[in-house]
Amino acid sequence: MQREKDWIEQLPSVNDDCLGSIVIDADLSIHGISDAILRRTGVSRLTALEKDISDFVHPVDAELLTAAIERVGSGQIEVLPGVVRVTTGAQTWDIYEVTVAPLGEAYDDVIMLEFSVADESLRAQALIDDMVGLTQLLVEPESLPSSLQQIADFAERNVDRLSLAITIFSEDGTATTFCQRELDEATTEMNAAAHPLSLPQHVTEAYSKAKIGQWRNENEVGTIIPDRLDRMTMVLVDFDGNILGYVDAFRTSKAPPTEPEWRVYRLVLQMLRAIMLNAQLDARLDFLGVNDPLTGLNNRHSLLDIMSREEISGSGVLVINLDGFSWVNSSMGFSAGDTVLASVAASLLAFVPSKAVTARLSGDEFLVWLPTVDSETEVFRTAEQMRTAIMVPLDNDDRRGRTRCSIGATRGLAGENAEEVIHRATAAMGEAKAAGGDRVQHS
Repeated sequence: MQREKDWIEQLPSVNDDCLGSIVIDADLSIHGISDAILRRTGVSRLTALEKDISDFVHPVDAELLTAAIERVGSGQIEVLPGVVRVTTGAQTWDIYEVTVAPLGEAYDDVIMLEFSVADESLRAQALIDDMVGLTQLLVEPESLPSSLQQIADFAERNVDRLSLAITIFSEDGTATTFCQRELDEATTEMNAAAHPLSLPQHVTEAYSKAKIGQWRNENEVGTIIPDRLDRMTMVLVDFDGNILGYVDAFRTSKAPPTEPEWRVYRLVLQMLRAIMLNAQLDARLDFLGVNDPLTGLNNRHSLLDIMSREEISGSGVLVINLDGFSWVNSSMGFSAGDTVLASVAASLLAFVPSKAVTARLSGDEFLVWLPTVDSETEVFRTAEQMRTAIMVPLDNDDRRGRTRCSIGATRGLAGENAEEVIHRATAAMGEAKAAGGDRVQHS
């Protein structure tokens, strides 16, 4: 094998636009590297010669490059389809077109990789190819971290020396930031956000512009603040203007973004918003599958599913129905009725034991299942305490009072299933109502 310094000096270029080259063997180990590549990567020559080509290119592109190298036969030259990202000293990526040239037996069967600037047509085609791949996230959703990584890969593959930090807000208001490189301390502090209502200043400014539609007739989809010209901030909002998160694009250039760069940012925002809205919709559908949408309690289906997997014998069942609830709807309106139902549900959750299962069966009818109770007396006592606990104050112009309820209480018998014990408790609740309501009837 020739000395390393001889490779780059003696080998003729096969690409007129070559900026620099790397010589590798069949195992992808580096045997020569040009000064131009060393300057761009920020790696010393000694360090470079201890690495292989996969240490210099993006992991996604390394697969493409390896496949091309394997296809190259003796005397054949192949221009790699698409673009390749090569690492820089700033943990970002330079975008190149790569030509793979085998050098034959005279050069110990080594291969030379020549790097040249990717022209606009190649970048445009790479962008289209990446977009097609990215849309698969909408067809076949992946985990949120995986989706964020693929979106960041997409952006960093199509904008030179770009690094994205994507901050996503969850429904409980917490924030999670995804970034493929370490942020410096100042940036981390500047990026900190614990809640959408306490945004960092640079995000607040970008959000203000987003809300007033300042970008709609311009190329921009984000804003650059005066003291950080290399930082672009883009805010993610849903169709109602609610904030979903934000994206910080860290750029090495302080010049205004070009139109192709803006195009990438727009696609990033569109994909992120679509993925997050889809995730929210899926979560909502999952929630509605087992929960009542008004109160958040278990629905009848999920209650029966839970009870069917447990021992019914000896457990306690309380069926609660509000007395005179139709008066609330007719006198105070359906909105007030919904408020009462939600308040009753909250009272039940605050009162019942932690292992109990609470459900809204329908309308103003609720059920509490007590998996473990010691006796019928305990079931009855719990029902009496509950009857008082869920009294919700009512007040309108004509009448003041409290919601009252009728409760049917029973304990599961040997051999009974969930439907049967609920039926007995419901019958007992009907007896309590027939006797005037505001009472507990044991079955």
